[in-house]
Amino acid sequence: MAGHFSRYVGGLPGIGLLILRATVGVIAIAQGCALVPNHESGPLWLWFLAAVLGLGGAALILGILTALTGLTIGLAESGAACSLLPSPPLVSPHSQAAPVLVIVMTIVVILIGPGAFSIDARLFGLREVKIPPIPPPSEF
Repeated sequence: MAGHFSRYVGGLPGIGLLILRATVGVIAIAQGCALVPNHESGPLWLWFLAAVLGLGGAALILGILTALTGLTIGLAESGAACSLLPSPPLVSPHSQAAPVLVIVMTIVVILIGPGAFSIDARLFGLREVKIPPIPPPSEF
């Protein structure tokens, strides 16, 4: 996992990545909540999909295993866009493009990485390696 990300961007670009991750995560959580069946006897796969979107969205907001959670959310949104999976209730006629926008944003997050303001950066980020000085060879 550490070799996957070449750098963790900080500063204003890092804040931009945090906002992008948070946006995708909040959308995934909202869609997961919208997919929860109204009654307890809903199909099990619908509960599973809602849990995947909800937990994946929370993990993406925190920046935990960003590439994996982004891929999972992107696949779930692809299934909704292709009508293989149920999509949440549409609020406006323009919201049919929402899965496509979320897919594009997850691809961007996967390709760029989580940024410096993530748990991934703390776990897998650059480390300072201190090499102790080599003692001079002793003469016999």
